Amino acid sequence: MDYNPVANNTQYCLSIRFFPDGFSLFVSGEDKKTVVSRHVNAMLAELSTDGILDLLSGQEELNMSFGTVRIIVESDFYSMAPTGIFRVGDETALLRFVYPDLPGNMSVVKNELLPWNAFLIYALPANLNEALQTTLPELVPEHHLSAFMADNVPLSADTAFYAFFRSGVVDFMAFDAGRPLLVNSFQCKTAEDLLYYLLKISGLHNIDTYRVSLKLYNADRKTDYQSVLEKYFSICEINHKQ
Repeated sequence: MDYNPVANNTQYCLSIRFFPDGFSLFVSGEDKKTVVSRHVNAMLAELSTDGILDLLSGQEELNMSFGTVRIIVESDFYSMAPTGIFRVGDETALLRFVYPDLPGNMSVVKNELLPWNAFLIYALPANLNEALQTTLPELVPEHHLSAFMADNVPLSADTAFYAFFRSGVVDFMAFDAGRPLLVNSFQCKTAEDLLYYLLKISGLHNIDTYRVSLKLYNADRKTDYQSVLEKYFSICEINHKQ
């Protein structure tokens, strides 16, 4: 959808979500529903820092005043660590322990997940990080799963599974009695792929799926998944555009 100026911009939130093939800009109201959005195509890894800065400077939204501005970065290089074992300054070493082949041209950022006493650590291209620090230095970029948890996971003592669909990939989050148990990503093409993974995780952690709610997000054209999954989970919900 083409962008149209929104009256009273300070009542709205601007979210800039970065992907490997560019970025999308979303304007949402107080109800968190998107009012307008658009995508800018660009292979960010192939651009210099100055090239990204030039691209961002051409976006009229960044010259407007919004009540809230968020930067969200999609990254496959991430890890969650409880605050009890995390030490500030260890971000890069911890992520390289998880990903020994992490490319050298990456910057490592941490997001504190206060409600869950944890940090989510992730890598983003160094050129993108430098451009964001120049353009919006007061903002800490959010990993797409940090943003997802803040927006969609309520504070409760429930046992719940969350699955967020991306292109050929599912990001999976498990909460047991309200505590984050697991955050991971895996390839998924069918409902059976997802079911296999969920049952394997449930078995490893001795979780009875019949007391688990399962919520699927960004699940356009996944309605056929429900008939497969609801046989194993007490609640199975499908949410579409995210």
